[in-house]
Amino acid sequence: MNSSNGMIDAGGTNPAYSGALALGYNAYAMYGGVSIGSGARVQSGASGSQTLSLGVAIGANSWARGGGVAIGSSSYTDGVNAIAFGRQATAVSSGAQAFGSASSAQGEKSTAIGQSATAKGARSIAFGGSTHTQDPYMYTDVYNTSTDGDDSIAMGTNTKTKGKDTIAIGKSNKIGNASTITNSLAIGNSNTINSKDVMVMGSNVNVGTGFDGAVVLGNASGVSVAVDTPSATIGGITYGNFAGSNPEDGHVVSVGVKSATSTINRQIQNVAAGQISSTSTDAINGSQLYSVANILGNQVSSTYFT
Repeated sequence: MNSSNGMIDAGGTNPAYSGALALGYNAYAMYGGVSIGSGARVQSGASGSQTLSLGVAIGANSWARGGGVAIGSSSYTDGVNAIAFGRQATAVSSGAQAFGSASSAQGEKSTAIGQSATAKGARSIAFGGSTHTQDPYMYTDVYNTSTDGDDSIAMGTNTKTKGKDTIAIGKSNKIGNASTITNSLAIGNSNTINSKDVMVMGSNVNVGTGFDGAVVLGNASGVSVAVDTPSATIGGITYGNFAGSNPEDGHVVSVGVKSATSTINRQIQNVAAGQISSTSTDAINGSQLYSVANILGNQVSSTYFT
């Protein structure tokens, strides 16, 4: 035991600096740090500042740098105020937090919660986890949850986000195969989005490229490119000057799908009466159409009998 520098030397502990506590075989601590466990280490960050050494490492081969807290065997932190909690958990940026075995928080102020959850982007959140094999010392990464983009959120098994400002909640959702897919949202299960500014609420929806700004609702719904409709011809008579023409390709709202392999139609119910004018782009409900048809029918009957 070496009490002159505040260290407890047990079982071959290496020397530690002033105010540090090291307990365990080959445990090591610097500048007021606390390391407990065989091979546990507390070291300063890259700057070497003593204020970055006030870390805590608990568990065999745990390692805390930069004033972080690492709890769990082989856990690791390397960032100011970083926290890693769990076997092989890692937090390697300032303010990063990882909770769960093999979880990894890599972006600044990112959070990873769950076994093998990974948060790579700054301020991103990954909430989920993976299964493990029957061998308690072998872990698979088959059903992992991860976020790559800054300010993104992924919650659920095997859910992944790639771009900035994306949110995916549910099982097996994937947003983006490139960092350019930003500002998209998926809520449900087994959804795939590869366009930006998309919102999907449902399951088993696939939004490919070229549909920026699309909204897709309902299970197995699909999306098609918007069709510009400035006029229409009915019975040889052309009607034109329609308001709201020339939409972008992805500026559509879909509640079903019509394709060579599947057709799903859904009613949109409880729609309020839309404004009727030459410039209106509101939806028209059934009662409004009935009113027009009823008046026209009465006029036709009145004209015929007079």
